[in-house]
Amino acid sequence: MESRAGTNGSAAKNFWNNGSRLSGSGMDYMYIKMEKERVRVKCAKETCPWLIYVAKNSATLSFEFKTFNDEHTCGRDYGNNLADRVWETDKAFKAARETVLGNEKARYEKLRNYMLELHRSNPGSTTNMEVVPFPHSLSLFERIYICLEAYKTGFKAGCKPLIELDGCFLKGYYGGQLLCAVAQDANNHSFGLVHAMKDVMPNVHHRHCVLHIWKNFRQRFKDKQTEGLVWAFFSHFPKNDRTTNNMCEVWNATIVDAREKPILTRLEEIRCTIIKKMANHKWILSSYTEKLAPAQQKRVDKFIKPGCHKWIAQWSGDNNRVLFEITRGKQKLEMNLQQHTCTCNMWQLSGMLCVYAVAAISKLRVRTAEDFVSPLLTMDAIRTTYNVCVKPVNSEEFWKEASQPKPDPPRITRPAGRSKK
Repeated sequence: MESRAGTNGSAAKNFWNNGSRLSGSGMDYMYIKMEKERVRVKCAKETCPWLIYVAKNSATLSFEFKTFNDEHTCGRDYGNNLADRVWETDKAFKAARETVLGNEKARYEKLRNYMLELHRSNPGSTTNMEVVPFPHSLSLFERIYICLEAYKTGFKAGCKPLIELDGCFLKGYYGGQLLCAVAQDANNHSFGLVHAMKDVMPNVHHRHCVLHIWKNFRQRFKDKQTEGLVWAFFSHFPKNDRTTNNMCEVWNATIVDAREKPILTRLEEIRCTIIKKMANHKWILSSYTEKLAPAQQKRVDKFIKPGCHKWIAQWSGDNNRVLFEITRGKQKLEMNLQQHTCTCNMWQLSGMLCVYAVAAISKLRVRTAEDFVSPLLTMDAIRTTYNVCVKPVNSEEFWKEASQPKPDPPRITRPAGRSKK
């Protein structure tokens, strides 16, 4: 039969309302025309008269069936190339993923409810969501910032005052970027601070990853005195001698699976990962009794103390007994035990003793080497850092409804060219 606009088009409507399931009828179809205002599809067999043509009516601004010939003169072919095994498997996988993880678009509508739950369960937390407003429709999600109270309190209480920043691309349907801020505790463990960070703190001291700069510098300048000039541009305040941003790289590798999940699932997995890491570190170190954190104590015992006997410490004769001259052959370094300074600059930079300082302390024979290490590297700093915890959060059926409008997902920006996936 053939149906046209204004006649009985029930067969055409039935075909179209079934989602144009061209793969389900056992027939092979081809699109002759696929435009914004008109679509023409015919049977792939040249001699078969089956045809459907849909076009937009400029008067009613709706689509109408202009032509529909529902007669097939060809046989069924269930080897349809429009729906092969890969296509069917991919469709089933997407349906299963949506069942388990939820609809990606619907996840954005619950973000404000999630922020309310974080404030309820973890008072003092900071959350902020920015949207792109539209006059006659829902606003579009732009970015979200989350920093829980336990992160802020733990960082300020005992972590080294240096924040490492890094970003990674998200692999979900809507894409985007995830920016994370990671700190380091006294035992050199990562301490999560912020995810989905918006700004890069322009008013604070910045330290860049200098690993490759350092290697190139060493290739050109061989003497140690010239190499030491590189560290002159680093602040002594953080007590951290790291030259790379590897802490963030390790963190990004930890959450690599979460980067493919819908936004709410991703945020929850990141939060749960931080909870597990904080609880695990606290449990392992709860029975440790030394003064320094385990990583720092190992550094003192294995790498610093064994080398101090090669250096001779000569007291300068000052009344406070803090000034020493450290000598080995023709090389001499100035040491001040009261100000925790050495010519090598490593003590000031890292807060950890150098071999020259241990040589002077051994000469003093009044206090142990551990007494001169920065408080940021001690077990007291560990205890104050992990004296807080991230409070439990309820699942979404217990969340309160936010009064603000729900945002729509961000616009999808696809790169030019054919998709590789």
